[in-house]
Amino acid sequence: MDPCKRETARWLKGLLETLSSGPQGMRWVKEARGPAGGGETILVFPASFNPPTKAHLYLLEKGRGLVRPQETAVVLDHHPMDKDIASTTLDRLLMLLKLFEGDDALSLALAKEGLFLAKLRALRRERPGAEVVFLMGWDTLLRLFDPRYYTDPDAALRELFAEVRVVAALRGEVCMEDVEQFLKRGEVRPFAGRITVFEVPEDLRFLSSTEVRKRVRQGQPIEGLVPRVVEEYIRKRGLYR
Repeated sequence: MDPCKRETARWLKGLLETLSSGPQGMRWVKEARGPAGGGETILVFPASFNPPTKAHLYLLEKGRGLVRPQETAVVLDHHPMDKDIASTTLDRLLMLLKLFEGDDALSLALAKEGLFLAKLRALRRERPGAEVVFLMGWDTLLRLFDPRYYTDPDAALRELFAEVRVVAALRGEVCMEDVEQFLKRGEVRPFAGRITVFEVPEDLRFLSSTEVRKRVRQGQPIEGLVPRVVEEYIRKRGLYR
């Protein structure tokens, strides 16, 4: 699939329409060769990717090294939780397609909503029998345990962690002492054994999509903060100005 072709853009627009008007779930845009099935592992990395940065790529590479999955799925959140989206879902999707089009072990999907439990339920249908490992940043891990996202937080978390593991990246000023305190919290402790954390290099710890958008608005260069294909797409489309 050539993400530059107009036919591709039209097909993706149709896919987005079915996602918006249909029930909760996921739509697969690109599927890995030999997707994971019974007894195999799928590493799932959901985010808003607004835009994809080199920090996203590091998390993905590190997560793959830790988990050794048979399939990796990058999942674009159509309606991310607690985030203002400064570009269309189509633009974010086309950037991801350009970035990962040559990766045969990687799938790309669209999710209607940001809730992890909704993604798990969709994956049960799409990848029955596969072990699911969610990859995320530290701020997302904190939101995962925030009770305001659930009608019954305890039941929701038990359903989630009964089937998944979590791999989380320590970003910003978070240190291992913060992690130890977090894992001791009452609502987290029962699932601490299902959570793995890893450090991010100093030059990437504070890199965020928000910072990239800010620099574009201010007319500052973003070279080195995003992959080259993403930088070119942002410039050609005039995004984030």
